[in-house]
Amino acid sequence: LNAAEPAIIDIRHAIEAVLADHDGVEAGLTGIDVMESDETAVAIRDSTMSSIIALVLISALLIAAFRMVRTPLLCAAALLVGISWTFGYLTFAIGHLQILSVVFVAILLGLGIDFGIHLAAAMQHAPRTMPVRTAWAHAFRETGPGMLTGAATTAAAFAITAFTDFRGVAEMGMIASVGILLCLVAMYLVLPALMTLGGKHEKHIGSIHDVEIDVFREGWLTVIATHPRTTLAVTLAITALGVVGASKLRFSADLVALQADHSPSVQWQQRIVERTGTSVWYAVSIADSFDEARERAEAFRGFFSVSRIAGAGALFPEDAALKDIAIAETRLVLAEGLQVHPKMFPEEAMPLADALNGLARNAGRGNSVAPESLSASIEALESSASRAALLVSEACPTCLQEISSGYAKVRSELFAQIGGLLDESPVGPGDLPEDLIGSFLDTSGGETRYAIEIFPELPESVQSPLDPAFLGGFMDDVTSIDPNATGVIAQVYYSSAVIRESFIRAGLLALVVVAVMVFCVFRSVSDAALCLFPVIVGFVLTFGILAATGRSIDLANIIVLPLMFGIGIDAGVHVIHRARAAPTARPVGLTGGTGKAITLTSLTTATGFAAMMLASHRGIAGLGFTLSVGIILTLLACLTILPAMLELRARRLEHQIRSAESC
Repeated sequence: LNAAEPAIIDIRHAIEAVLADHDGVEAGLTGIDVMESDETAVAIRDSTMSSIIALVLISALLIAAFRMVRTPLLCAAALLVGISWTFGYLTFAIGHLQILSVVFVAILLGLGIDFGIHLAAAMQHAPRTMPVRTAWAHAFRETGPGMLTGAATTAAAFAITAFTDFRGVAEMGMIASVGILLCLVAMYLVLPALMTLGGKHEKHIGSIHDVEIDVFREGWLTVIATHPRTTLAVTLAITALGVVGASKLRFSADLVALQADHSPSVQWQQRIVERTGTSVWYAVSIADSFDEARERAEAFRGFFSVSRIAGAGALFPEDAALKDIAIAETRLVLAEGLQVHPKMFPEEAMPLADALNGLARNAGRGNSVAPESLSASIEALESSASRAALLVSEACPTCLQEISSGYAKVRSELFAQIGGLLDESPVGPGDLPEDLIGSFLDTSGGETRYAIEIFPELPESVQSPLDPAFLGGFMDDVTSIDPNATGVIAQVYYSSAVIRESFIRAGLLALVVVAVMVFCVFRSVSDAALCLFPVIVGFVLTFGILAATGRSIDLANIIVLPLMFGIGIDAGVHVIHRARAAPTARPVGLTGGTGKAITLTSLTTATGFAAMMLASHRGIAGLGFTLSVGIILTLLACLTILPAMLELRARRLEHQIRSAESC
């Protein structure tokens, strides 16, 4: 799951060892591979903690709701059996987990426990004198159709993601889809066995009547259901506001925004951006020739969205034309100095020394008759001759020869360096060190190809090059020069587009598949539409809340597009089943413990997702927030608008019956 982690840990230990000997020096490790490794490590830790917290919270919620301990714990035990089977399935069928599918346990905890709740609730309502076998048969007759329908629609919604072009999401969908069915089988097989071995009945903690939820009989839900037109009007008005908010929602491919704030690689990358404006996210253009590479480099520099050109772009300095003019002017100034002049060696000084000595000797012969001024000149000449003689002593010629040779060598090297710097010919691959330019050249096939790195220039209002307010414009600029541009930032740009389009298709397909499945169950278009309506309302309001809270659709929470239809339909299915079984009971569809059951199942599902909100990985936390809000809003729609619509239908049918009887 995180193959690079051991190497990254070793590198960080080496950095820490060096820093221990250098007080006041800071150093860190970042880059794409490091950021992905840190993200995976955080996701593993967060998903594990979320799963544990979800299991504890769900068990506590069931204990409080049923006022008993053994039954909720047995439900949790049966659920863990189903999850363990899911681990076996993914081991043989897929063989690995990745950053998205690692959260499947928390998802199954929230969804799989629903089956146990329905069975436990049905067993709780069975008469105490009823035999165990008969009680279980009654429980399966009461809850079986709804459980099968809910499991099938939810599994189908997950399975649809397998048809997306993004493999990570497809794998996650298949794991969750099969996991839902395995949890259902575990509840069908393991939970009855566990509860039978433990005895059918269990003593409650206190009086069950003290915690019974009265709103499902006479409370505010009944008031809402008996005023269906008002309820529908208010619901439509709120939904319209949700549509307005959802229309302003945008899609973000910013992977950095999904990672944990405390991730060291993210922090170091942010420091690099703040200090130098350089990011690990950049585009790469592959040119097939030197001239093409130069033309592209010049074109890329012309965009405001580009900060600098690197890689093979080092062969094409910025403002090369102006620099050529400066070089030409400098060559004119230094032309004379760069000419090679004759060198003077020590042996050329020997005739001068001999001449001075001879002149001194001849002048000394007439010293007695020479004027005073001449005597002074002769003394000076003798002194000069003596100093000149020292220059031609036995040791000095060798020293002077070495000095002159060294100077000539240095002078020659300096002239060569200056001449190279003032070379007017373009810089080529051979002019730069292999370690600097080698990784940006491809010489296979007999021809050289050049890799040019294009780094983004971020405006002050943008913090990340992956921000949707910047990324699209940057890629438009880059692809206008090279339509086949690649690089990490291009991969994110194109893959996010694939994910967005795939999930839109998957969401529409999930809606169609779920609608067809529900129709096949009820054999009624109106019942199928009634089941879907609360889900659509919850879906729209969820997106409206995301927009109102300043959130966006990202690479993590976009999975709700197909899942909301599969997960949210479950409560509506149970309401319609109950409405068919007891059409005269009020509020319609919520009697006989159905209201309490769908509330508990929705709350446990939302709890499983809400536990993900505690994750430091912002992508996982955002996914938990979106799904938990969506489930709660769908539940509220099932408790309010669905009974109101069923009430209208019941009144219409009653009116038709009375009209027929009067006739």
